[in-house]
Amino acid sequence: MRRHHVILVCAVANLFAAAHVFAFRFEPITQVFAPEGTDSVRTFRIVNTQNEPIATRIAMAARSIDEFGEETMSDASALFRVLPAQAIVQPGATQTVRVQWLGSSRVSSELSFRIVVEQLPVRFEQREGGGAINIMFRYLGSVYVRPPGARANVEIVDVKPVSDAENHGFELLFRNSGTAHTILDGLTVTVRFPSAQTDQSQVLVYGPDELKGIADENLLAGSSRRHFLRVPSDRSLETPEITFEYAGGR
Repeated sequence: MRRHHVILVCAVANLFAAAHVFAFRFEPITQVFAPEGTDSVRTFRIVNTQNEPIATRIAMAARSIDEFGEETMSDASALFRVLPAQAIVQPGATQTVRVQWLGSSRVSSELSFRIVVEQLPVRFEQREGGGAINIMFRYLGSVYVRPPGARANVEIVDVKPVSDAENHGFELLFRNSGTAHTILDGLTVTVRFPSAQTDQSQVLVYGPDELKGIADENLLAGSSRRHFLRVPSDRSLETPEITFEYAGGR
């Protein structure tokens, strides 16, 4: 099972804003588009959960993630038509947002984007004991333009032993050489040292809790991710066999 992630950023100018957290919902948080045809158009919903109107703005951004998990976004407004790109949503109301892919119909590998939904600064009434409050909410949803038959293909393509005063283990390089993203859901890594056939203590299994920073992370099509795997200091780093499994593959 794949997990989909949404990032919510809240900028709050006063502690009284706590009552207004989650001023709106954005649904769904992930959509897959086809490069052409009816599925090149998708709809989203902005739901105002507050008792006052909210002003929103919607934009599209190209998305990349480097080997260290840092995400970079760049403007992709020319590749999509967003209607409406701005909207005032009344209390309790739902605004439908229609998004259409305008880019090439010839897509050989899945393309990754963010749909950025912002609540524009809203000034609330003066409250006793505090000044006026400006709040801005920002949702980052996930959008993928995926060609037919796209599949992820994750491998460990490099294993580098590291042993110094602070670290003892292996720097692993995971690479998704496939044509679709995948979530490393429930990732486990197994290290078998040369004597593992006769001594089971020479087999180390790392579960998701021990693989924070790589387990359950999104590996975009064509991207790589580095992860340092720490092993006990008394273990030799010579020629181990390292394998992995996750819910989407192995």
